[in-house]
Amino acid sequence: MMDDKSVAGELPLVSIVVAVFNGAATIEALLLSVINNTYKNIDIIVMDGGSTDETINILRQYDQYIKVWRSERDDGIYDALNKGLALCEAESYVLILGADDRLLSLGDVVDAIQVNRADLIVANVQQKNINTGVVSLYECFLPGFIGNSNFLDFPMHHQGFMFKKSDYFKQQFDLRLGLHSDYEFMASAVRACVNPVYVNTALAEYSTGGASDYFSMKNMKSLSAVATSLGLNRMRVACASPVKFLRMILKVFVSRRVIDFLRKVQAARHV
Repeated sequence: MMDDKSVAGELPLVSIVVAVFNGAATIEALLLSVINNTYKNIDIIVMDGGSTDETINILRQYDQYIKVWRSERDDGIYDALNKGLALCEAESYVLILGADDRLLSLGDVVDAIQVNRADLIVANVQQKNINTGVVSLYECFLPGFIGNSNFLDFPMHHQGFMFKKSDYFKQQFDLRLGLHSDYEFMASAVRACVNPVYVNTALAEYSTGGASDYFSMKNMKSLSAVATSLGLNRMRVACASPVKFLRMILKVFVSRRVIDFLRKVQAARHV
């Protein structure tokens, strides 16, 4: 646990929650991106799902910088994150990162929190393709609402999403919603917040180009469940964004080889 909190005074506490399972290849880089950040009023909370690689040894190596880390079986990533959220201090600003993500700068975000007394922050994220090394900016935005007409816009990424832990925000992910439970969590937070702020800066970097990028029927079922949970009409969602909906359908049924080929062609254009 970092020792700068007494010096930080009134600076807001940032709680970074990480869920990991067999993440030895990337977890150290993530931890170092947090530890070496110029902003120091940070709690690191790591929930490990019972890793069998070197993840545990790496966590032990950085134990002095981590407020809490636990290694135990869980019911998936969102169950692990729920356990981590429960350990965050009240009134802290929560940021959820994956074991293969990287924290960038917190400075602009913290400034926005202090100036605006924000209870929710949406920032941009960087995408790094693990196959090509190409880094690109994903510009997020703060939606005025999330309804049938813009549900498929995906305006936010959890790596660029921070919220103040308080009683009027949801405290847990809904495990029944599957892969896109994070979208429902963020949308519910946007609906509940009092003073949200968009900050035009890249808060974190995440990896693309892996197996998780492929869209499947599980994705479709999860998005459908999220829409229903938010009280939306699935047919109106599809009709409001027909092109985006058809693209998702194609991704489900087009083979991975075709998708990989198209991505290689697109990547070649950046060379």
